[in-house]
Amino acid sequence: MTAKAPGDALRDSLAERAAHLEASKRALDQEIGSYPTPIPRCDAQFNHLYDERARVSGELEAVRAELARVSAGNDSALPKDDQPE
Repeated sequence: MTAKAPGDALRDSLAERAAHLEASKRALDQEIGSYPTPIPRCDAQFNHLYDERARVSGELEAVRAELARVSAGNDSALPKDDQPE
């Protein structure tokens, strides 16, 4: 069994995190889409779902950007100890 390079492990971890966030966002989208109408502005549960979807979307965007940097070979995303010499 061969050891993975630090960049490969990071890339795999980021891809796994992105997949998890995408699934979470799809579930939130479905829940929001099936929410009974009309929705009053003071509906705390709906507002929480809406805020959670915004948080997940922002985190997903950040993970995708980091994954793109790592995939492009920019090892500056790695901690100093993990950077290849």
